[in-house]
Amino acid sequence: MIARFRKSFMIIYASLWLCSSVVGAESFPPQTEGIVQDEEQVMDPSQVKQLGEIIKKLPEKYKVVIIPSTEELTTQQYTDELFVEYGLARDHVLFVFNLDKAELGVKIGAGLQAKGLTDEIVQQTVDHFFSPHSKQKSYMSGISTTAQGLSDVIQKGPSAATAAQGQGSVDPVPPGNSEGSGGWLYGAIGLIIAMIASGVYVQMQRKKWTQEMDDLEDWLDKIEENLKRLEEDPQAQENRNDPDHPNPVLRLIEQARNESLPQAEFTLLEADAMCEKFRFRKTEQFAQETKSILSRVDHEISQMQSKLFQAKVAEEECERLLAETEQACVALERKMDEISAKYGVSFREMRDLLAQAKNWLETNQAQTDLDTPAFLDQLREQKQMIIEHLREVEQFPNLRQEVAVTLERDLAQLQEDLQEMVGHGYQIPVEFYQDHTAQMRKEVLALQRSIKSGRIQGVLGQVNELKDQIDSFYDLMEEIVTKKAKIVHYLQELPDMLASLETEERQLTAELEELSLRYRVQEGAIFNYYLELQVACQQVGDQLFLVKQMDTTNDLDFIQAIDYLEAAQETIEKLMLLREEAYEELEQLRKGEFEAKDIVAQLHTDLFRVEQQIRRKNLPGIPTQFIERIHLGQQSLFEVEAVLNEAPLDLQKINALVKDAQADVEKIIADTQHMFSLSESVEEKIQATNRYRSRSQEVNDLLNEAEEAFRNAEYERADELATEAYEVAMRRGGGRSKFKR
Repeated sequence: MIARFRKSFMIIYASLWLCSSVVGAESFPPQTEGIVQDEEQVMDPSQVKQLGEIIKKLPEKYKVVIIPSTEELTTQQYTDELFVEYGLARDHVLFVFNLDKAELGVKIGAGLQAKGLTDEIVQQTVDHFFSPHSKQKSYMSGISTTAQGLSDVIQKGPSAATAAQGQGSVDPVPPGNSEGSGGWLYGAIGLIIAMIASGVYVQMQRKKWTQEMDDLEDWLDKIEENLKRLEEDPQAQENRNDPDHPNPVLRLIEQARNESLPQAEFTLLEADAMCEKFRFRKTEQFAQETKSILSRVDHEISQMQSKLFQAKVAEEECERLLAETEQACVALERKMDEISAKYGVSFREMRDLLAQAKNWLETNQAQTDLDTPAFLDQLREQKQMIIEHLREVEQFPNLRQEVAVTLERDLAQLQEDLQEMVGHGYQIPVEFYQDHTAQMRKEVLALQRSIKSGRIQGVLGQVNELKDQIDSFYDLMEEIVTKKAKIVHYLQELPDMLASLETEERQLTAELEELSLRYRVQEGAIFNYYLELQVACQQVGDQLFLVKQMDTTNDLDFIQAIDYLEAAQETIEKLMLLREEAYEELEQLRKGEFEAKDIVAQLHTDLFRVEQQIRRKNLPGIPTQFIERIHLGQQSLFEVEAVLNEAPLDLQKINALVKDAQADVEKIIADTQHMFSLSESVEEKIQATNRYRSRSQEVNDLLNEAEEAFRNAEYERADELATEAYEVAMRRGGGRSKFKR
């Protein structure tokens, strides 16, 4: 028993600990003042608003919270914790709808629980009212029905089941009849609860659908009001009795009143009849059909209202454009009168066009009722045409000045400039510019006649075209001057450049032949340059020949030569870009040979300098092996020079021989310096030891031998004997040697 109690205690403790950890991980939405709280807008706002209005009418205090889901808690656990989190009163009822699980959690305040409303009764009410609607995904209807059912249970007090349970606990059941009497009692209690629940359900459903049908009747009234407003619209009165052009507004009103609305009223009556017979599914079907009809009619009315609004805007736009066009016509007529009075111009054609425009405005205003968009487009075109004519009339003084003065002056100046060019030696055919200037003068005279008669349509464009022709003449004159100067420059410069290139071609031909023989090289940048040089000389020569064959008596044709000469110049410039790279490669090819020759010359100089140094030293003799070594160094240099004169040139062999010759000469220079050092050392030691000759026979003998070796050019042996004599003298004389062996 104790072990079982401990086990139960541990399970309860673990469950409480897990629940506390889960609760700590859950978050709750902030509380608002509304009855129905949907902060994350899980459901349709219109349904949420309708649910709040239904629950607001119940006598109890309700709070409905709609959430998308929970993290760890069950829906009922979430509801219990949220009741505490919000600090709701003892007489409050909290509904929490979990959309993810389609569950409804209910928490009753302690005050209602004290009246006998247990969790079991609450759960039975939820299962009975909410679950059927949840299966059909009609969640808002399920919540409202559950709230109404629970309100009925609270208002009628605790059920008979509670009383029966209380009696069973006071009076013990007689032995032997406990099972039979208990089953009968529970059956009776269940039957009573079922009857009460059925009554509550029926009452709630009837109340729900009654409210739904009242809303549909309000919707019908609203649609009728919208139809009346449409009927009162001025556009609905147009073509009222015209069978050929029926009014779409009247047609919509007639169709709604004769077909759609009667059908909606009929289905609404059917829904009411089904509700009276407690056939709620049929009631829902007829109500849904009524909603569909009313929604369609409402949409058609909205579309018609939008069209009427657009038509009204278009009509206002027509009125505005008409007024502006008429104002433009008045402004045009006044401007023509003003110009006519000042310059005596009739503007006959312009006035005819203005009269046509006015006539069009008068005869086509009726189209606004038939085809407003098409009339708007035509009206905009008429307005733009009048405005353009007005601008032309306003520009008449300037046009008159341009035609009468400016163009005449420009043509005269053009002829004068052309004659001046001819006078400076430019070859321009006389008939060329005379024909063109005569034609332009005819056009100027025609424009002057048009200006005098008031025919100004298109005159501005013709004036600008003549100005462009004059400008093009000046451009041609400038082109002739510029290009001819370039041609003269090229004809002076390019022949010399071509001669220089041909000379280089001949030189390079011989040089490349030597390269191919001496270095065994037949490709590379220098050879590519040579090929390009040949092509360039040929092209430049051909282009100069073509230019010389051209006619120089007509500069209009002769300036075409600039293309040939510029092409020749471009060919030479491209060739110069290749030239630098080619000669750099040629220099690199010869670099090894030139360096070898420089090194051999320097080594000859070094050997000659060694021989001069030996002569200046006046040595008693030179060792035979040293003389032989000098001859060998000179022989290696002669061998390098012989290989350098061979063809083809073997640079690898030359480099090896040069390296050996350098080593030989360096060894000769080092040995020469060593020989000079030994001879100086021997002379110095003999001089330092001479005073000891008389004191020591051994010193005297050693010095004699050292002098004999020195005269025989045995400088190393002489140095050893002199050093030994000096050391003997120092030992006998008690001095310290200042020479190192």
